[in-house]
Amino acid sequence: MKKRTMIRTIACMICLSLLAGCGNSKNNDPQTAISDNSGKDTQSADAEADDAALNGSEKTGSLGTEENNDSETENNDGQTKEVKRRRAKGLKEASEGETPDPIPFSFMNHPCEFWDGDTVLAIGNYYTFELKPEIKESYPELDMILDQYNHFANEDLMIFFDSNEDDILGLRNDGWNMYYENDTFLRLLRSDETVFSFVEECYGFYGGAHGTTSYTGHNYDPVSGDEIKFDSVLADKSKLPDIVVDELIAQNEDLEEYFANDPGGKRDLLLGLPERFNDNASGITWGLSYEGLELYFEDYAMGSYAAGSRTVTIRFEDYPDVFTNKYTQYAGAKDKPDMDEIAGDLGAEDKKKIMVSSYSPDEHSDNGTPVTITRDMQKKLNLFISNFAEQGFGPYDYGHYDVEDVANFAYMWAKINTQDYIEIDQKYEKYKISFANIQKIVDRYFGLKLREEELISHSWNDDYRGYYKDGYLFMPLADGETYTGFAVVDSASDFGNGTMRLEFTVYEVDLDLYFDQGIPNRFYTFNTDDAKRSLDITEERKGYAIVRQNGDSYKLQFYEIY
Repeated sequence: MKKRTMIRTIACMICLSLLAGCGNSKNNDPQTAISDNSGKDTQSADAEADDAALNGSEKTGSLGTEENNDSETENNDGQTKEVKRRRAKGLKEASEGETPDPIPFSFMNHPCEFWDGDTVLAIGNYYTFELKPEIKESYPELDMILDQYNHFANEDLMIFFDSNEDDILGLRNDGWNMYYENDTFLRLLRSDETVFSFVEECYGFYGGAHGTTSYTGHNYDPVSGDEIKFDSVLADKSKLPDIVVDELIAQNEDLEEYFANDPGGKRDLLLGLPERFNDNASGITWGLSYEGLELYFEDYAMGSYAAGSRTVTIRFEDYPDVFTNKYTQYAGAKDKPDMDEIAGDLGAEDKKKIMVSSYSPDEHSDNGTPVTITRDMQKKLNLFISNFAEQGFGPYDYGHYDVEDVANFAYMWAKINTQDYIEIDQKYEKYKISFANIQKIVDRYFGLKLREEELISHSWNDDYRGYYKDGYLFMPLADGETYTGFAVVDSASDFGNGTMRLEFTVYEVDLDLYFDQGIPNRFYTFNTDDAKRSLDITEERKGYAIVRQNGDSYKLQFYEIY
């Protein structure tokens, strides 16, 4: 069985680089819009209204680029953009001396077991979050972040089981009487108007002498949906290494004796912290609680496995000179919010049973249940896959995607299907598309949330291939291209976990017909037999895709041309 390497364990993902769901009507999804410039009438009036609303809000809405800049930048009126954003949503800004209102939410545990016949071989779990309808309305960006977290938490666990199937079976065959294990525990830290923060503690056992513990942190501004930067928390990062080591020893009494026996370990820990704090503290897991900055040290961070994983709290009130005042509203407060009251624990759902080889998107063999494709379903699937086929997209795997690929997809989709998304910049003599529109398109077709930092720092930035600047992706001016391809889905199979495998064929329309009519709408209703009978199209290539059903639409998980 062909296997791809493990992407990451379920809990140790960076999942909140993405979104799931855009808040628009499912009936207005632009997945049904193909090539406006080729003369096809595939959008309803409602969908056009939806697109018009999107285009009208992209420059000033909550996903607009100008609102993703540093929230402390002053405008001409002396107001920060953060203040303006909160006022636009009817939310008070957290002023000095005030405490921000809590944001209640609920969460649920989803335990899963991996079975071979009647034997459990592996266990794991994931969590999902839910906001009440009125909270969703007030914090739509937070809702989208949590939606994407929920989506990929489930998806990553399925892929974890699948990608490690050989090792899981090997553990059993070698006589181990222990489960392959991938468990997640939530540490809920803070939920209010300024911070939504939680940390996942990840315990994994994959054979060997012992299991391992690691952590993944998630820190977000609930209003903007932006990731909170580590440096925005600190006023003086230079003092932090010494403070952290001192507090680690004070809060973990056994470490004093441990480091007394291993002074070199303490020195190495201290000297290594500055590098771990660089690049938004990419070398360490952190979170923000009502008490202060929470730091999480994985196994071996103290120097040996015996010392275990460790946590430490750097309290706001103890080190006021170290922190900015942006998140310290509760410093010194006698009564701090209780996360047990803010977060509603919905318990655990019944264990989900996953069978060996029941989820194998890497394979060209099909293990799913065949699906009967109706005419309505045929058109919907053809339209969805044609969005990728028409621009020669691929290959794609959501676990290994390149930001250049999905950003270019968004640009090409807009160029082919709706010129309203694209502007001509006279200064730079380039086409440009805003980050807001890129994100909307990427969310609709992939269920991802991009970060502007990814676009700004990507190595493909150059004048010829395109570059990201000032909230826009700039692309070279070019005209006269033809996009004559479309896809016909030949078969579909259901994996039973919300995903389907689609086998499809890409056809090219005769150029004379294309220049006269574009791609006729009837071609998008073709099944395999219809396509073979048509004299106006030519078979070009075949491929397959894994799609996740999302209400009445789909999200792409995997795409490959043979």
